Amino acid sequence: MEIEEVAEEKVSIDPILKEILENGKTFITGNHGCIGCGELLALKIALHAVGKGIVVHSSGEIALLAKYPNSYVSVPFVGAGRNAAAVARAISKNTSDLVIVYAGDGATTEHLESIMDAVRSKSNIIYVCYNNQSTGIYSESLARVISRYADYAATASISHPSDFIKKMKKAVSLSGTKYIEVLTPCPDKWGFDTSLSVEIARTAVESKAWPLYEVTSGKTEINSLPTSVAVENYFSIQRRFASADPAEIEEAKTRISKIWKSLQQ
Repeated sequence: MEIEEVAEEKVSIDPILKEILENGKTFITGNHGCIGCGELLALKIALHAVGKGIVVHSSGEIALLAKYPNSYVSVPFVGAGRNAAAVARAISKNTSDLVIVYAGDGATTEHLESIMDAVRSKSNIIYVCYNNQSTGIYSESLARVISRYADYAATASISHPSDFIKKMKKAVSLSGTKYIEVLTPCPDKWGFDTSLSVEIARTAVESKAWPLYEVTSGKTEINSLPTSVAVENYFSIQRRFASADPAEIEEAKTRISKIWKSLQQ
């Protein structure tokens, strides 16, 4: 791996991630996204993995990629308000093209029943939820819940592009509705330097705060084992937790531990 000096920090640059960032085929330069935005990076990785398709997105910051009269995405980019799953389901009935939902954790939680409708109807879509934890101080993945119904559900992280790409390609090869939830740190909301988005995501994975796993037809596989990084490190490097109630932090840590144990069963 190459080491680059960014914001006076030595940051490891994944060679695959570096290639994706330098590839201008998925995004057109000049978009209105924020510097260091995790959700933009996640979309870039996803499109790099699948090559082409129709992206149906929920409202939010991601809509800035198609700010009238311009679009900065190299594929059809459809605004669907808050309920992207319902719109994607309708589109999938009338096209043979790959249909990808790209929605935040807030919109996903709000319209979970629409995802279940897509699963039950075996709609051929890939639902990618970018989780920037907008719905709470610590927002865990819905992948385990959805895996009880969908044939394929997984978590991913912008810090592990190879794993994310592999899961996107696997989702393309399967029929029906597939669900992937990717961790996308937000420098502004979380409170960290814009150069450290990938490092924050990596700390989440290595400390068990965001485990990487996939569930295929009910069988769970853990994709990345945590290191010796303590979960306290994940909380301490973000300003959003500086004024958090200590009881909330302890509750989050307890949930993290329980989730990890449940994945190993």
